[in-house]
Amino acid sequence: MTGPASGVQHLYANDVSIAQSTALTVKNWTKAC
Repeated sequence: MTGPASGVQHLYANDVSIAQSTALTVKNWTKAC
């Protein structure tokens, strides 16, 4: 896919991976406490 739609999809995928790594970090942090 090309154009604006692919840009939006890329941003969305990036947000998902950021959310996943943030969730992992929080989970590890709460486990460590």
